Amino acid sequence: ATKKIREFDRKSMIIAVTALDDKESKNQMIRYGAEDYIVKPIDSSIFLKRVQTYFELCDLRKQGHTVHESKNLFSSNIFPKIETYIIHDKSSLAYFWESVLTDDKKSSDDLNEIVRLIYAFSSYLLKNNQSQEIYIEQNEENIYITQTVTDFIKSSAIKNIILKHNPNARYILQNNKLSFMLKKVVSAKPKEIVIDENLDEETKKCLRMNHKDKITAEDFIEKTPLDLIDKIENLEHKEDIIDKAISIFEKEATVENLKVISLKLREYNEVIYTLNEFDHLSFAINSLCEFLDDLTEDKLTENNLKKLTFLISSILNDLSSWRKTIFITQETQDIHYLDSSLLSSCLQIEMIFKEESANDEDEIELF
Repeated sequence: ATKKIREFDRKSMIIAVTALDDKESKNQMIRYGAEDYIVKPIDSSIFLKRVQTYFELCDLRKQGHTVHESKNLFSSNIFPKIETYIIHDKSSLAYFWESVLTDDKKSSDDLNEIVRLIYAFSSYLLKNNQSQEIYIEQNEENIYITQTVTDFIKSSAIKNIILKHNPNARYILQNNKLSFMLKKVVSAKPKEIVIDENLDEETKKCLRMNHKDKITAEDFIEKTPLDLIDKIENLEHKEDIIDKAISIFEKEATVENLKVISLKLREYNEVIYTLNEFDHLSFAINSLCEFLDDLTEDKLTENNLKKLTFLISSILNDLSSWRKTIFITQETQDIHYLDSSLLSSCLQIEMIFKEESANDEDEIELF
């Protein structure tokens, strides 16, 4: 029974009460997942003290953990444990590979592909005599893997490689850190639920819900608070402002006018960020804004300007279409349909000005 309970729900706290007072039985029970083994006859005072302690532990588990010096770029709400791998040669990189991929406690559908990407980036850095560190952190829902990177790899090369090999990867790249966020999967297979036909329709719908399903526009709108819907309705006005800013930049291509476009895109992105579900989309827009802010006057050549204004206008059109598809017509079966293509469009703009990153991409090998 202990083994079955642990397979079904890893969070359950199991106290085994038994008359079997032998070491073999105790070890087997602990091995199957019991957190305590109490032998009859029971001392009531000791038993009550232990149960009180276990109730306290259960409450503390629910509260979550905040580590103020977390290594990842996504969240500080992680377990107070950080695995650190010092990568200084091929053998230490091989140890990281073997250690992570053979650990069944780190369960995610995307783990293998993300480790493969990190291995490729690390191998390239080692070839250039660059040591690094890799950190692994977790909370109840996610695994975070963070790698220190250096300027030996251009940021646009990293983004392009991720886009090519794992376009749906959730990552943040900034301050010489590359952080991936991986959703955990439940190890135990859920049993098929027999639904009582006498239940009301709303209850049936909740029971049938599969969290691995893609989120439709209708479902997303239904669960979105009304105050956020009001903000979304203002996006159309923001799109008009961005469109006018692009027209002004097209007539007078200055760094100041380009920064106005970036500023208005950031204001647009603030609304998307508050929706929580679109962090990948928000990351793409933010990356574009950071790049536009760094452009200097000498980069704004006539040839580059034509491509730049065309691509920014295309991105704005994509965002406008995305807004209408999800929040007005509600036609899409997957609200994340734009994520990877928008990031690709943003990277295209970077590639206009960063042709040198191609050499890095050729040298970073995935297997």
